[in-house]
Amino acid sequence: MIAIGGYDLSAADFKGTIPGIIATVIAVCLVTGLFSFVPTVNTTTWLIGVLTPMAIILTIAVSLSGVCWLIIAGIFALLERTTYHARH
Repeated sequence: MIAIGGYDLSAADFKGTIPGIIATVIAVCLVTGLFSFVPTVNTTTWLIGVLTPMAIILTIAVSLSGVCWLIIAGIFALLERTTYHARH
């Protein structure tokens, strides 16, 4: 939507993401380190049980987002074509 709206993120916006990226990397490293001490079979079973529904939900969300984007982009293209022909 940012690309369609005609505005981009500023350098300050990107700079503001640095603390979040650092926190995410630290959290992933800590969780991965903790899981390395847990027996493999239980951890794998638990991760599959938790991540499979999450992957399904995220796939549905991405699919719906893509469909909405295609619809909105199509509407904007149609409006732009109609407006262009009305002016010329």
